[in-house]
Amino acid sequence: MQRMTIKVLPLFIAICALKVGAATIGFFLHSVYLWGLAIPLFLMAIYIAVGLKYREPVISAEKFADSCYYLGFIFTIASIIFNLFDLPNIGDDLYSIAVRFGAAMVSTVMGLFVRICLVSFRPSMEDAMRTMEDQVVDASQRLAESYNKAFDDLEHFRGEVANAARETVRTVSLEIQSLTEQNAKRMDEFFLSVSAQHTEAMATVIQDTKTNTEELKAAVREYTAASVASVSKIDASVDNFREMVISRLEAVDFPEDLFTRKLGAAIEALNGSTEALTSGVSSISGEVLEAAKLVERSITKVNKKTESMTQTLDVAQQVSAQQGELLEAIREQNSGVLSVIQDQRTQLTLALVQHRESSVEGMVKQTVALAELASVFKRVDSSVEQVADQLSVAREQTVKVLYGIERVDQQNTAQGQAVKRNLDSLEAAITIAAEHASSITSALQHSNEAQGTNHAKVVQTLDEMGKTLVSHSELLRATSSHSPVSANPLDTGANPIDLQQESNDLSASSPATNEPSSTKSAWFKR
Repeated sequence: MQRMTIKVLPLFIAICALKVGAATIGFFLHSVYLWGLAIPLFLMAIYIAVGLKYREPVISAEKFADSCYYLGFIFTIASIIFNLFDLPNIGDDLYSIAVRFGAAMVSTVMGLFVRICLVSFRPSMEDAMRTMEDQVVDASQRLAESYNKAFDDLEHFRGEVANAARETVRTVSLEIQSLTEQNAKRMDEFFLSVSAQHTEAMATVIQDTKTNTEELKAAVREYTAASVASVSKIDASVDNFREMVISRLEAVDFPEDLFTRKLGAAIEALNGSTEALTSGVSSISGEVLEAAKLVERSITKVNKKTESMTQTLDVAQQVSAQQGELLEAIREQNSGVLSVIQDQRTQLTLALVQHRESSVEGMVKQTVALAELASVFKRVDSSVEQVADQLSVAREQTVKVLYGIERVDQQNTAQGQAVKRNLDSLEAAITIAAEHASSITSALQHSNEAQGTNHAKVVQTLDEMGKTLVSHSELLRATSSHSPVSANPLDTGANPIDLQQESNDLSASSPATNEPSSTKSAWFKR
């Protein structure tokens, strides 16, 4: 809202006219205090109040104060003039003259008072400039002190940042070194334990294989010796029986077709049983050979597993080489991080030097440009902005340093994950080796089971042979009981119990003679 203004010149003329009118009325009415003092002072008060509040903006306070002083002086002169006009009527009354002149001088005093209040106590341009210069000098001194304090704080902050960076780098280096040493120590211990375990496992497997092989060889030798002994015993028994039968037959005269009729079926059965016994022994020998081949294949598998364990150890050595390369990479990354931090520290030092130079240049410029207040404040603002920019740059550098430290932590975390992955791969290799060892153990178990199966088959075959011989002996006894000389068969002390014993002996061995049945028939005929 626009303020209402009144022109001072018309107001000044109107007040002067009213003063002259009041003085004229007072001259005719001889009223000194009302028309000569009160009303003029009231008119001056109206002029001062209206002028102070509603004067034009182009009228300065100094000009308005001068107009008030001049208005009071005009009032005084006008009063003196009318008093001089009225001097003949006053005569020699000095009291009345003094009162009239005193009332006339009051307006001048009032105008002078207003002028002093509006002008004398108002600061001049020179005083204002001098005051502003003093304030600017004080402000520049305070600004220099602030700059020095800010520079000291920045130096202190830079030192703290450098110390923190060095401490962080040292801590990270120590942690990485300790972690590397711990990992190397654990890897060495792990590989030593794995090597020892694998060596013990391989020695145990080889020893078990050797033991099983020796046991199998001993069993084969026992089977061979037992078979040879059984065959020899069977041969001896058959020879004895043949000789005894021949001697008995020579002592007894039988019909020519007696044995042919009575023993033909038994001889044929005995011949078939002998052939079955021979085939059984052959099958047992083949099974023994197959068992030996199975043992040989088991030994071949053990050798293959040993080669796979050697390959596993080679893989472990490769993992150790990879761990060494990983340690070298960690050392290279540490050196790179140290170089990056050194570069950042150099950049921070250069930024601080530039900040110091720019601050000194700004202070010189501000000292030279103290004449113009507006430019001084602008340059002060620009210097403050430069300080803020430099502080922001220093803050950004600090953030970069912290980011570099975080990146080092991330790299250390990635390296720890890589070490963990390598350990996982090593555990997988060890698991594969354990599976190989379990497969070797299962193969040995299968070999032992096969050996047990072969042993059971041999025992079963021998049992069948024994049963066959028992049946043959019973058949011979039955045949002899139906013969004409059955009262004392073959009086040579060989009773049926002895024949049963011989047949039982034959059941514990395998036949070694394979003479044709025609020869035996010829013996019986003789």
